[in-house]
Amino acid sequence: MKKLLLLTLIIISSQILKAQYQILKYYEPADTTINVKYQNGIPYLISTQNNSTVIVSFGEMLAGLRMDISVYNESNSTFNFTPESIVVTNYKTDAIIEHMTGDKVMKKLKRAVQWSAVSSAAQPLSNTMENTRNSYLGKNTKSAQEQRIDNQVIQQNHMANVNRTMNQVDYFREYYLFKETLEPEKSITGFLIFKKKKVNEVDIQVEVNGEVHNFSLTRKK
Repeated sequence: MKKLLLLTLIIISSQILKAQYQILKYYEPADTTINVKYQNGIPYLISTQNNSTVIVSFGEMLAGLRMDISVYNESNSTFNFTPESIVVTNYKTDAIIEHMTGDKVMKKLKRAVQWSAVSSAAQPLSNTMENTRNSYLGKNTKSAQEQRIDNQVIQQNHMANVNRTMNQVDYFREYYLFKETLEPEKSITGFLIFKKKKVNEVDIQVEVNGEVHNFSLTRKK
């Protein structure tokens, strides 16, 4: 149960993410022999071997597919675990479903922060120029005070957007799955985003220090 609670932290804290990154539909185990536990209606698939345990939850978002995963090192050795140790394939075609690398995700989010900041600085100037143009054309214009109030509201809204995006950057930096060194009796919990938007059945293979954990999942109707 403690292991499930660790993985659930991702689900709870994912409220900070935009709707496009939140899981809307979870996949169920396709094989009845797979150990599965439900917590708040979310299926967690569990695979335990001699020296490692893996728990996964897989689902569909607006922006694609997402997998939450916890990996536990139950051995006496230290090793590195990387996202490349995870292979997700389409069950029917055997085609590999590639995930977005952590570096690519971070670059995308940082670029969004930069554009939000630029937009925040440029929008008040654009409004002022538009007001000046209307005055020149003899159209109705806003007073200086009204213009200042509008610009303040615009800046506040843009700064709120910047802050939300920066919060997402912090969240992805903390929880997105990167390469990690696992000491004995330690664990890693994170998530991956996949570009493909929909697939009916998937196979997941997770290699942990030589041990292979397999999962088969199907999309809920």
